[in-house]
Amino acid sequence: MPRLEDPYEHPHSHRTATVPKTTPSYTSITPSEKSPDEAINPPALRWFRRDDLVRKCEVINAAFATFAAGFDTVLDPIDENISEQEKEQLQKEYADVKAFVDGINRRVNLDNILFIAQIKRSLFGKCGFEIVTDGGNAPARLISLVSDWLKPQVNKEWMLTGYKYESTPEILYKPEEILYFVNLQLESDYEGVSDVEPIFSQCDERHQLIKTDFKKVVKRLWAPYSVHQVNGEGLTDQEETEIMNNIAQKTEAGEILVTNTPITSTIVDIRPNIADLIALKQNLEQDIISNFGTPRFLLNRPTENRATAYTEFEAYIEGPIKTIQRYFKRELEAQWYPALVKLALKLRKETRVPVKISHHWRKIRTADIYQMAVAANQLYNNGLGILGDHPEVAVEMVGIDPKILQDNSAPKREAPKTEEQKKEEKVEQ
Repeated sequence: MPRLEDPYEHPHSHRTATVPKTTPSYTSITPSEKSPDEAINPPALRWFRRDDLVRKCEVINAAFATFAAGFDTVLDPIDENISEQEKEQLQKEYADVKAFVDGINRRVNLDNILFIAQIKRSLFGKCGFEIVTDGGNAPARLISLVSDWLKPQVNKEWMLTGYKYESTPEILYKPEEILYFVNLQLESDYEGVSDVEPIFSQCDERHQLIKTDFKKVVKRLWAPYSVHQVNGEGLTDQEETEIMNNIAQKTEAGEILVTNTPITSTIVDIRPNIADLIALKQNLEQDIISNFGTPRFLLNRPTENRATAYTEFEAYIEGPIKTIQRYFKRELEAQWYPALVKLALKLRKETRVPVKISHHWRKIRTADIYQMAVAANQLYNNGLGILGDHPEVAVEMVGIDPKILQDNSAPKREAPKTEEQKKEEKVEQ
């Protein structure tokens, strides 16, 4: 059987990529950092750009879901009723199909695409990527599309018929031309909802505190209000107005004002309640953190103790992170991998599809590795414990690949012998 070409090994292949349907506009899609707050829309994007806590939560959640441990692709038979021996034979026979799919994943940088997809679908409720193919119809690039411009099209039977992209000019995509993800799809319209929407008010109030209120508080701590009364006797209205404007411009804290006009000044020393303002800010931050479910210690927020941090982290991995991973697994196995397997089999000139590709996320270690090693050692207990007949389970508990137990090629190291053992060997000899 001829070996399928690995697209990642041949980045400068003679095949040329097709021209994307979407083209860059003359104006930047990404708002400038100098843009005013109200110019950044939708609001979810505004707070991702302007609120450091929203950005940290979004980035950390996406990073742990996609980058923390990575993923593997597994070649499985379509027929689940075959024996293990037949399954292994099928995996060996079609190993080049898996290699082809892995090469495509590396070429399009799939792990980074999933990282971006998680952030965008969480912000906008949906996201899509145009699949740009090469001369052999294999995916060459995935181009991120503006989520608000992408409109799924469904027929009377609620079946997806394509996507309308409201750019200039408008573009129509077929379902197979887009890799599409939604967030919390409640209806059958392929539209999702934003995770940031419930905390718009908290983000607005926190932003107001940091941007405006705290600046005034800091200034009032060393520069109190002052009220100046000018004696305008003998002055015209115009002269009186000019003097008052002049005094108002020059009466800054620490500055010297010289005038020959009688002035009566009153200092109004306002002491803001800083403790209550800080408590308000912390409560708003707690609302934002709770909305995303991100552990506090990952955001450099204090936690009670180490045990609480580990418990919080384990619940985080088992809850929000595995939910994200489960969604991506199902969508990739429905949208992405079947087309790649068919393309690989087509290159092999086969019409039947006996195998499929499954997406497996690697396990993220949540427990303290030292404590877990102690527990695994006690359970194994030199082969006499509960896991005595299953050492691979003990090895997996520590986060090590159980395949190392099957590797007999590495030389076995013996423990150094004591003086008594050496004497006994001499006596025996």
